[in-house]
Amino acid sequence: MLKCGAKIIINNKFTITLLFFFFFDFLKKQLSFSLVADEEHALMEAFGTWGERTFMGRAYLGTSRSTFLIDPHGTIAHVWEKVKPAGHAEEVLAKIQELAHV
Repeated sequence: MLKCGAKIIINNKFTITLLFFFFFDFLKKQLSFSLVADEEHALMEAFGTWGERTFMGRAYLGTSRSTFLIDPHGTIAHVWEKVKPAGHAEEVLAKIQELAHV
């Protein structure tokens, strides 16, 4: 948990092992977080991040990489869509710190 009380929960359709490597940046920043392997994609469907996608003209079912920052009251405080792993941990931490000082 961060000093401001924020908790990071990472949800993805992959197994815990694959998630670990993808979110290594969060570990390097010494941010504690929980990994949720959503192989049945129930949580992703609830957040609207699972559905039909296209890549190179081919349609498939998949996930859009998104991050939701949820405040202590359960309200979505910030959303990042089309997330790229590089630098994302820094973005999330900066937003958490910004919101903690409001």
